[in-house]
Amino acid sequence: MSRMKRLRIKPAIYDYCWLLTRPAVQTLRKLDAITDSGPETRILDIGCGEKPFRELFGKSNCYIGVDLRASSQADIYADLNQPLPIKSNSADIIICSEVLEHVENPNQLIKEMSRCLTPNGVIYISCPFAYPIHGQPFDYQRLTSYYFTKTLARCGLKIKELKVSNSLLTTSLFQACLIIEVLPVPRLCKGLVIALINSVSTIVDTLLFAIFREGTAVGEYLCRFPAGYSLLALKNDNNQSRL
Repeated sequence: MSRMKRLRIKPAIYDYCWLLTRPAVQTLRKLDAITDSGPETRILDIGCGEKPFRELFGKSNCYIGVDLRASSQADIYADLNQPLPIKSNSADIIICSEVLEHVENPNQLIKEMSRCLTPNGVIYISCPFAYPIHGQPFDYQRLTSYYFTKTLARCGLKIKELKVSNSLLTTSLFQACLIIEVLPVPRLCKGLVIALINSVSTIVDTLLFAIFREGTAVGEYLCRFPAGYSLLALKNDNNQSRL
């Protein structure tokens, strides 16, 4: 398993992206609680790259990756800025992880994913927020929770869970980990310092969200500048896209 693939599905506390990817993977694993996945479950991975999430769906015999890059492990090569070459109502689960910030029109891609999703199908989306420009020059925007709530509803998708990766207070610690990661020092030294920072961040966030619960003014404010977002949304039978 490549390091990049491991970072996406099995982040460790000594990894610079721990604060961002660990909550996102936790959200993804909740798919089992709201879907009855099995060998016949049809899974579509949009912007699949190395297909890091394939092993999480070992029961499925139909896992299709879509990507533009020739270096990816895609089964279908397609420009995500164009209509997807996928039949309507053909996917039970759609994964779109760290992709929407790289497409020119995320509204259009979300609309297309909704079209491809079966009624009562589930879509998983994760996106960075307080994160450096990456994948240059194809990094176009950062999307907020308000964007997801409004846009997914317009596309006939109902959010079942929307999770922030961390609190506003620990985002600065996450940024420190990103800086340490690129310093020209031995990886062991970087890992030890990053592990310490991540441990402190986890403790701080656990305490903050226990004291200031969701729905309170302070709790809401703490969620305004996370490292990223992850969500699960359901397509209902009678939902119609309004975009």
